[in-house]
Amino acid sequence: MSVYIKQKTMIGKKTFFFMSFLICSLTITAQQITTQLHNTNSSPTLVLTPKSFHVSQPVRDMPVCDDLSTFDGFIVPKDGHNTSATMSEKRTRKLNHLKSAGKSSTQTDPLLSTSYQALHETQTRAPLTSFEGIGANVSPPDPSMAVGPNHIVTMENGVWAVYDKNGTIASSFPKPLNQPLSGPNHANNAGDPVVMYDREADRWFISQFQLSSANVFLIGISVTPDPTGAYYVYEYELGAGNDYPHYGVWGDSYVTAGNFSGAQKVYTFNRTKMLAGDNTAEIAGFSPASLGASGFAAPIPVHSEAAGAATGDIKIVYYQDDAFSGVSSDHIGMWNIDMNWSDINNSSISGKIEIPTAAFDAAIAGGFANLQQPGTSQRIDAIVGAVMNMSHWYKFDTYESILLNWVVEITNGSQVSGIRWVELRSTNNGGSWSVYQEGTFTDPTGNDSVFMGCIAMDKQGNIGLGYTKTGASTYPSLYYTGRMANDPLGTMTVAEDLVIAGTHSVTNNDRYGDYGQGVRDPSDDLTFWVTSEYSGSQGATNCCNGDRKVRVYSFKLGTDYDDDVAITAITNPVSGAGLSSTQSVTVTIANTGLNTQSNIPVTLSLDGTQVASEVFTGSISGGSSSSYTFLQTIDVSIDNQQYAIQACTNLSGDQATSNDCVTSNISTQTCSICPSEGTTEFDTSTTRVIFNTIDNATGKPSGYSDYSNISTTIERDASYDISVQVNTDGPYTNATMVWIDWNQNCDFNDAGEEYTLGTATDEVDGETSNSPLSILIPSDASLGQTVMRVSTQYYAYPTSCQQSFDGEVEDYTLNVIDSSLACNGLSTTWNGSSWSNGIPDADTFVIIDGTYNTGAADTGSFDACALQVDAALTVAGDTYINIDGDITINATGSLTVAHTGSVVQVQDAAVVTNNGAISVLVDTPTLDILDFMVMGSPMSAETRESVWASAWNVQDHTTANFNSIAGVTGFNFLDAELDDWNLYVTGTLDAGEGFLVRPQASLNGAGGVFNYDFNTGTLNTGVITQPLGFNVTELESPNMLSNPYASAIDADAFLTANPEINGLYLWEHNLAPSSTYPGANTVGNNYSMDDVSFYNALGGVAAASDVAGTNTPNGVLSTGQGFGVFATAAGTATFNNAMRLTSGNTTLRNNPIAKDRLWLQVTSTMYNASGNTLVGFLEDATAGIDTNYDNGRIASVVSLYSHIEGSDRGYSVQGREAFDNGMTVALGFSSIIEEVTSYKISLSDFDGEAWLDATPYLVDNQTGVVTNLMEDIYNFTSDMGEFNDRFEIIFQDRSLGSQESLASSIAMYPNPASDVVTIASPTAAITMVAVRDIRGRLILNKAVTSQNVTTINVASLDSALYLVTITTDSGSITSRLIIE
Repeated sequence: MSVYIKQKTMIGKKTFFFMSFLICSLTITAQQITTQLHNTNSSPTLVLTPKSFHVSQPVRDMPVCDDLSTFDGFIVPKDGHNTSATMSEKRTRKLNHLKSAGKSSTQTDPLLSTSYQALHETQTRAPLTSFEGIGANVSPPDPSMAVGPNHIVTMENGVWAVYDKNGTIASSFPKPLNQPLSGPNHANNAGDPVVMYDREADRWFISQFQLSSANVFLIGISVTPDPTGAYYVYEYELGAGNDYPHYGVWGDSYVTAGNFSGAQKVYTFNRTKMLAGDNTAEIAGFSPASLGASGFAAPIPVHSEAAGAATGDIKIVYYQDDAFSGVSSDHIGMWNIDMNWSDINNSSISGKIEIPTAAFDAAIAGGFANLQQPGTSQRIDAIVGAVMNMSHWYKFDTYESILLNWVVEITNGSQVSGIRWVELRSTNNGGSWSVYQEGTFTDPTGNDSVFMGCIAMDKQGNIGLGYTKTGASTYPSLYYTGRMANDPLGTMTVAEDLVIAGTHSVTNNDRYGDYGQGVRDPSDDLTFWVTSEYSGSQGATNCCNGDRKVRVYSFKLGTDYDDDVAITAITNPVSGAGLSSTQSVTVTIANTGLNTQSNIPVTLSLDGTQVASEVFTGSISGGSSSSYTFLQTIDVSIDNQQYAIQACTNLSGDQATSNDCVTSNISTQTCSICPSEGTTEFDTSTTRVIFNTIDNATGKPSGYSDYSNISTTIERDASYDISVQVNTDGPYTNATMVWIDWNQNCDFNDAGEEYTLGTATDEVDGETSNSPLSILIPSDASLGQTVMRVSTQYYAYPTSCQQSFDGEVEDYTLNVIDSSLACNGLSTTWNGSSWSNGIPDADTFVIIDGTYNTGAADTGSFDACALQVDAALTVAGDTYINIDGDITINATGSLTVAHTGSVVQVQDAAVVTNNGAISVLVDTPTLDILDFMVMGSPMSAETRESVWASAWNVQDHTTANFNSIAGVTGFNFLDAELDDWNLYVTGTLDAGEGFLVRPQASLNGAGGVFNYDFNTGTLNTGVITQPLGFNVTELESPNMLSNPYASAIDADAFLTANPEINGLYLWEHNLAPSSTYPGANTVGNNYSMDDVSFYNALGGVAAASDVAGTNTPNGVLSTGQGFGVFATAAGTATFNNAMRLTSGNTTLRNNPIAKDRLWLQVTSTMYNASGNTLVGFLEDATAGIDTNYDNGRIASVVSLYSHIEGSDRGYSVQGREAFDNGMTVALGFSSIIEEVTSYKISLSDFDGEAWLDATPYLVDNQTGVVTNLMEDIYNFTSDMGEFNDRFEIIFQDRSLGSQESLASSIAMYPNPASDVVTIASPTAAITMVAVRDIRGRLILNKAVTSQNVTTINVASLDSALYLVTITTDSGSITSRLIIE
């Protein structure tokens, strides 16, 4: 709708007006060509070229429109309530149309009974994004929005803006509409703006109209995909009214239709020329037959929203009610336009195609003033007579869909509205259309009207519907609902969700909307975006008019996952009195994936300890949810106690585990603050409360507002000002009181808990007489959270528990601390059976005054600010305590850390004081005779004789004595003189040093698991350093270190903190010592470098002896874990508390990461020897040497290694720049096996997304053989020696030849798949299909008798990536197939 400027009265009168802006741009002005064609009822009746054209300067460089008060309160003049202005001509036309409508034959909508069924909860479908629009406060705002890959563009009457998808507005925005939408002939900031994202062109379409005597379209097409850049601006003079235009993209046309007063109700625009900046771009006007016979018609073009340009005829749709003149039955009218831009006069529009629908009544009583609001007789416009913006077209494999919606009256004369929505379908490429499903969505509560529908469909066929709700007790507010593709037809099945609640009624006129817009995000084709008006906070200049607010929000119904379940809520128990020792627990289980799920494992934990593991045996379809009550009950019977209840799903193959668990923190506190509530008859209220960081400006949503979620932290003995602002509802006096429950006894009756804020008279939003009032926090105020109550009453001061008075009550939360006390004085004590002040968290000082075991049924892991131990505390295996600050073990206390248990401290300055007893228990893996461990101590004063007294041999390492064995290439720990390791008979175990320990009782003593108790001194914590020895080169500088803490550490964090270290080497205990291995020991116990695994910032490489790769290091070092490093320079190795982890404290070192990586392995089956190498591709690596990612080869018996240009070394791990399929990776091979031997090279593992579209090929430069490593293992023979140029890895098969054209002609679908896969080869007959796993093993083989189409059944295959080789009479190709 147009926006006209009226005088705005405050103290005086001030006239606001819009200025036309001088656009710095190239302008082309030409004589507009107008062709009035003969009306053939099918051909165009008007063809125009632009009146003017110009290329704007970049919009971001135009002046910002940052004073939105210029627009505040602007309305379109009309007669009626609260204004005496003359009604505009276009408004008159619409009212005449409404008045001319007859009485609908539909008394009650026939689809009401099936309109809504909440099959799906919304907890997992809450708004993804929700932010305020521009907020120009124009009446109406006419919000429009489009979404691109990276931007959101919104338009409102008067202004427009560009945002990112987090709601951050672009620099220099917003802009007035006439930047850039203006020309030399028409430059007003008029209105009815519309924006579209042209997906196929990756460009933006913006528009506004000019309702001058010429009636103009001003259209802007972005010159580039950047919506803040320059625009091609076209000016078309119509000569007839072009009110309420809505637009669509279809093929080579932009299309518009609306409430146009001329003969032409529909216009097409030459999209191809407009995108090219062609100043001759034509528009063609059409006069569809049988469209609107009562002076108003607002049809809408169908918009092609999904990927792929629409083909075939342009579609125009418009509903018609049998109440309208000339309409005999309810239906949807469709007009097809055959547009020929090469010969415009040969274009045509069809006659009306009537598509029958269920009966409806769209002639809502009341003219413009239809729908009720709270507290006023002013009704608002339901937008009768228009299909709501937009109508979308979607193409699926076997059908096409069109969505549209409009407002209807659910019972004739009731003035209560619903939304009629329809999905049309065509199964013959748009040749014919019929109603596939339709419904009338009404308010689920049955009390209010819903209208202003914004509807769209995602790529899975799910429908999202955003809408506005209003009624006798509901201010105009925004909601959304939807339906899943497989749900009952004609029914909205997603429980409605509130986006934002309105807070005022619109009282200065009936204007509302006039439209919103719903689209889907092209980035995933799953996310819905909606913009629409709601009634926001009270207007700054008019107490009785709620501000015109606009919201932008997004939500998602579908999912990218096939298998995903979640706990979305714990519905029972809830906080309060009367909870029992056998309390049942009820949860909501949601299937947020696509596949139906049954027999879902679920677990239940209380205060961190699992108490139940059960199975939900029912079946839940995709997008649905079900309630489940655990068979196991819990004890939550202690009064004034807090409990943490956690429920989790544990579905095998769950693809999104982050939503598996929900925790509910409940309290059994038996006391509660007395209720107090004012009435809503008058607007007497508190409008703003300011106290420390609380600053809450509100209206009066009710007589009592619970703002306990708004809190501030205050300090004992400190003073803070409180200010309260009020609305006196006219020339009256209010009085305000504040109460604070300082002693937390659940009343306000104690001395010093009441504060008088004074009075205010004749204020809309004014401070009380005693504001600001200074409040001194009592020195004995109870620590923790308490209630602050603010109450305002007409004429007299209220009391704290007063009911049914003229005023309002608001409750807030204050958090009282005392920074002079440890942890601000917040503490809780464990007495052996319960916590004194609730379950601890990271802000709580914990005192253990009774036996506590983190692995026991009634306890669990915990976080704390600080810890004092006065009794026995045990940290069980696979549990933790995470303490921010100090730990104190008093004389009566003890701390036992079991094997794989973790004690973590956060602050490096934190200390551990041990006045009692501390034991850290560490178990070795199973060790053989002569096997050893590299270990260190987690305690500060541990000695060799105190912990390893029974060990036959303990040695420490001296880097200065190391000389590598001549003739051994690569990193190795084999010293030529055997003097780098020396017996360590007695002495302290320095924190962070790694010791070689042979725990057996004698040289040939029995092996097994050895248990150690580290208990001397106190726990190592904070910053710990160890010197790094350096012998001229890195290869000569091995050092032995160990994790010094009673918790695991993150290897990546360690490497980041230590730039002198490129990687970590770990001993894997796979091979017994032997005289056949290189080394200086002559008595038969040299150790093999094949037993060394490796880790750096790129990832881990298994030891050569670990053929299966079962112990590949992945980034976690357990308590006392020893490891080797090679120093690149002299310095120190540093450990700190930031590296410590609360989980993963096992020798498995399991800390998975995801990058584009390939692990290759060379093996000799005859000699049981192998070697591994890793090549990874990532953004921050280079083709040169990267110290964090590249590490030299290990001196194993058989070795496969890569090369880096400019370096003569071989590398066991190499990080390369971001992947490109034109890369080549040079590989070398070496062996010390003294004969010609057979070897195999295979792809042992891979990860990352690069391999979805690329294939690694191994090239043997000696033989010329090229092997697809995704399909096959390469076999070759070699003598002893080093062959640095033998191999290379490429990613484009040099032998492909004509296979590329063959591959492009063969289709395999669906992919991913779960049962039957179809393979189609139109140009070559299929003769064989073979399916292999990534190791190259044949899984399925099918012979085909020369067919062009065949199928394979993969239902029995495990979920994984497979390689499918399709052999035809023209050759063969291999494609990837994902089985789900």
